[in-house]
Amino acid sequence: MKLIKIFCKNTGQYHEVPKGATLEEIYPLIGLQETCCITSCKVNNRVEGLHYTINDSRDLEFLNLTSLSGLRTYTRSLFFVLYKATRDLFPGSNLRIGTPVAGGYYCHLEVEGGVTPEIAAQLRQRMVEIVDANIPFRRVTAHTTEAIEVFRQQGLTRKVQLLESIGDLYTHYYILDDTVDYFYSALLLRTGQLSLFDLVTYGEGLLIRVPDPKQPQQLRPMTEQQQMFDVFQRATPPTRNPWMHHRGRTQQKPFVLVPPTIWSMWQKLCKKNKLQKLPTTSPQTTTSKWFSLLAPPLREKPPSANAFPCNSAPAANVP
Repeated sequence: MKLIKIFCKNTGQYHEVPKGATLEEIYPLIGLQETCCITSCKVNNRVEGLHYTINDSRDLEFLNLTSLSGLRTYTRSLFFVLYKATRDLFPGSNLRIGTPVAGGYYCHLEVEGGVTPEIAAQLRQRMVEIVDANIPFRRVTAHTTEAIEVFRQQGLTRKVQLLESIGDLYTHYYILDDTVDYFYSALLLRTGQLSLFDLVTYGEGLLIRVPDPKQPQQLRPMTEQQQMFDVFQRATPPTRNPWMHHRGRTQQKPFVLVPPTIWSMWQKLCKKNKLQKLPTTSPQTTTSKWFSLLAPPLREKPPSANAFPCNSAPAANVP
């Protein structure tokens, strides 16, 4: 068996490990003792799931719930379990996970009769059953055309539109039992690692509570943030929300990851400049792109002509 040398930032030492071993297999070999859940690992400063295979020398830093990156891996996995529970109990419903508020994440669930404490209890119980079953999060790498067909068969129109617009040749997606979903970054290995969470009613929707990074054995305390929650609700109404992630059945256009503050600034500019419609965006639209859209109208003085090459002018048109 060929060995390779890796440097572990957690121990501050070099270790020899088998070539081709996964991060999950490497963890017990380096003698690292962590008191809370290891969720992911930074490989050369890039976060990877514990399924990741090491074939040559790398710098490794294992992450747990005290790390924000590690906590995000845990949270994404929890979202997937909630999504599966929703599909199992309320087929055809629409789950939208979005605003972080009150020590958790606000979830808007479109279900007949609205969200009630009984519905929250049913979903939580189903989530507990999924966690107790210790189902693996299967990571699949497939040609994008095959992945698109998988999501089309699941009725996930938005994911189909997203993958068609990205343009990648291959796509990574995840399967939890019979449920498929797409995530930008890593998940946990198994649902059994989700040992701590809660689901309660909040406003007209649900609040999914996650561990506190300062005290990983406890849930993050619920804090009253009604004013901030109201601002988010006004800034990103459910009918035109370009920021929240959408899960399940929907006929709306692909979402864009735009912070509410940027969206609010854009709406004010449209009103000030009497623009009749909002700019055309795509799922790849990033915050930097939105800043570039916002920058021209915000300039107080036009740039000097000497700042540009001959016979050229700055592109100041806003789409």
